[in-house]
Amino acid sequence: MTDEQRAFWINAYNARVIAGVLERYPIDSVRDVGFIGGRFRGFFSRREHPVAGEVRTLDEIEKEILFEGDLWDPRIHFALNCATRSCPKLRAEPYEASRLDTQLDFQTRTFLNGPQGHRIDPAGRILYVSRILKWYREDFERAAGSLREYLIRNLTGDAAAAARDPAWKIEYLDYDWTLNDVM
Repeated sequence: MTDEQRAFWINAYNARVIAGVLERYPIDSVRDVGFIGGRFRGFFSRREHPVAGEVRTLDEIEKEILFEGDLWDPRIHFALNCATRSCPKLRAEPYEASRLDTQLDFQTRTFLNGPQGHRIDPAGRILYVSRILKWYREDFERAAGSLREYLIRNLTGDAAAAARDPAWKIEYLDYDWTLNDVM
């Protein structure tokens, strides 16, 4: 697969998230979208997103297209915006094949080094990182050999020093599912 395809699917996912929120706005959270005909069908598992000639779910785009086979790249976790306060911020520009590697590196480092990406507790010697790193830990371990090594490669400053020190524990931040429209 190509960077053109990877950029297309990242942009499609982000656009469909925005469309899904706007179709239901005002909502407090994407978790408010759920029940149809008495059955729970969450925001990410609703088959309602026309992309590339098929109606898909956001989960299919993410898990079956972007994170399977040749398109797999753990940095994509930081390119996908799920419209919550704890997710990576939406870029002001689309992803482009000719700059994708640079854009994904920037997005990964910007997220991980920002307030949604980590917090440090020096007294407790705990590095708290985004719950995204817990949910998709296997992807980051596959890319770097361990979660700690992935963090070392992408964090800066005191957070990088904490990640390098095996005496520091790695724990996970709570995830805020509140809609990110007021940030």
